[in-house]
Amino acid sequence: MKPKVAYFTNIAPHYREKLWLSLANDLGVEFHFYFGYKPNQSIKSIDFTAVQWKDLNNQIHLIENIEVNNTLVYQSKVLREVLFKKWDVIILLGNARIINVWIAAIIARLKGVPVVLWGHGLYGSEKFLKKTFLKTFLSLANVVLVYGEFAKNLMLKEKFKEKYVKVIYNSVNYEEAKSLRNKYLSDNYYQKYFNNDHKTLIFIGRVTKIKKLHLLIDTICTLQQKGKFYNLMIVGDGEDRQRIENISSRLEVKVAEVIPCNQFFSS
Repeated sequence: MKPKVAYFTNIAPHYREKLWLSLANDLGVEFHFYFGYKPNQSIKSIDFTAVQWKDLNNQIHLIENIEVNNTLVYQSKVLREVLFKKWDVIILLGNARIINVWIAAIIARLKGVPVVLWGHGLYGSEKFLKKTFLKTFLSLANVVLVYGEFAKNLMLKEKFKEKYVKVIYNSVNYEEAKSLRNKYLSDNYYQKYFNNDHKTLIFIGRVTKIKKLHLLIDTICTLQQKGKFYNLMIVGDGEDRQRIENISSRLEVKVAEVIPCNQFFSS
């Protein structure tokens, strides 16, 4: 019998479709995906009605995300699935603010089921109490999957054993991204876009308050006042996009552009 793995996450982001398909089609493991959805979410979801998912619907499970003040705090069905079904491994969202993740991890460990937490790990800016809180949360896992070497090194400094921290980056479809880059971008793309020869700084990611992207604009302006000129391009979307656009538009000289990824590649 194939080992069964349950993966519980907040949404099914389109940029991870290739990864999910690879896992779903793995002949050696039976993967089940549990995820939430909301109509106004800014990240496009995987289209599970597409032909490539036709024979995999029994591995796809929609759950309800329960939010308070636009913050995910609980997910339905997760505890029931962990408590009453037999799994060989469970993968949980590495977000300490979600109540059921703590409970599900503890239940799984008591049942002898290995727990994997997939998330950011440590950011490096945490004060003592918050760091202690996050370290306690991350210690619930047998393995922690993080997005980069920076997060891994932070955890190693906090005495986490290296074999328990794995870097998997953000699981984007690299081959597709490389193809789009080769197709749309030329050597002088940014010179044409900004109509100057200044070097261009690029941020690609979610436009959220926690990223503090206004500091990038402030830095560009400070450098400009010192006679050092740069362009700034922010590629992405999110809750803070309008505020960042407003900050940029108030500048006497427009040095920043905020555009969603789909517009970036069609511009």
